[in-house]
Amino acid sequence: MESWFEWVIKKPQRCHYSIYENEIGYCGESFYNVDGKGAAALDTKLLSDSRGKGIGYKALEFAIERAFDEGKAKLVYVDPSPHNKKAWQLYEKLGFVSKSRPSYLGEGETYLEITSTQWANR
Repeated sequence: MESWFEWVIKKPQRCHYSIYENEIGYCGESFYNVDGKGAAALDTKLLSDSRGKGIGYKALEFAIERAFDEGKAKLVYVDPSPHNKKAWQLYEKLGFVSKSRPSYLGEGETYLEITSTQWANR
C-alpha cells in the first residue's frame, strides 16, 4: 500500500484525486498520468449513486485542468469501452475528439483526446 501511495502522489507526472460531494459524501476518484511524450491518460470512477448528477463532469474538468497546469501535459486522452455510451457522452461534452490511437500506446479499441489549446479555446 505504501509503495502504491508513493507512486500515486508523485507530482507533477501523475496525480490521484478522491471525489466528494456535500450531500453524498465519497463519490469516487479521478486520476491523470503524464507520459514522457506530454500526453496524460485520464480516468475516473464513480459509485453508482453519484452518476448522472454532473459530478463526473466536474471531476474530469478538475483533473484536466491540473494535468495541463501542474502536469504540463500537451494533451489529455481517454480510452473508454466502445459500449459505454454514458462515458462517450461525457467525454464529448468536455470536448474530446475521437482519433487514431498513437502506436506508442499499444493496442486499444478507442482513443479520444483534447489538446491544451483546444481545452483553452472551448
